Amino acid sequence: MPPSAVAELEVVSRCYTHTMNRTIISLLACVLTASGATPDRTYRKLTEDVSLGSSYTNDMRVRRWPDSPSISCMNPPKGYEAVFDAAVKQINDALTPSRFEVRPLLPNEPTAQIKFYFTTRTDYIRVMRENELKPGDRGFDWRNWWDANSQITKSVGIVTTDGITADQLTYNTLRTILGTLGFAGWASDQQDTIFYYTSLKPRKDLSPSDRRLIPFFYMHLKPNFERFQVRRAYDTYWSQWRQP
Repeated sequence: MPPSAVAELEVVSRCYTHTMNRTIISLLACVLTASGATPDRTYRKLTEDVSLGSSYTNDMRVRRWPDSPSISCMNPPKGYEAVFDAAVKQINDALTPSRFEVRPLLPNEPTAQIKFYFTTRTDYIRVMRENELKPGDRGFDWRNWWDANSQITKSVGIVTTDGITADQLTYNTLRTILGTLGFAGWASDQQDTIFYYTSLKPRKDLSPSDRRLIPFFYMHLKPNFERFQVRRAYDTYWSQWRQP
């Protein structure tokens, strides 16, 4: 075979090999994406926003209960205990895969680790100050106390009852209880979530992403995790989720 023909064959062979390699890499990337091996980062920012935020410190770490805490509704007005019970049940249903739960006690139980208050606007500021909360204007809030290991040791949640719709009351109750569990931050751009605040059309229930994020938080995010550790846990475990 003439040298020129050999050279041409070598060029064709190299081009063919290069093309095949690119094709194989592209196919492999598609397979990995389809199988979930490539992290789905759709909700990574939401996970960071919600798990690391707090209005009581600039030190952004995961702060959560080490074990299932007890909760009691303090002096509930007539009819409001049902709103509280429904919110606890909805959160516990979402928490099922994590084997973590909120343990509801009878009303006015002084030993409860989480104390939850319904109050009027007139008493709102007083109740907040009595429980060492910063007065705000949302009509609901919470505060968590934690130890040196970022494990929550006690919590207080407060929701006002007057001047709001039934939907707002439901939302405020859900969001406040979640706050006492360590979900202290807010969604900055993801709107289909209980963690996005709007008074115009508040959510009455947890979204599919909430029902995924809430157990994920207690299954894979440890107390004292920093942002890079939250990202690592998300990239490792989020795509492995299977709805029970």
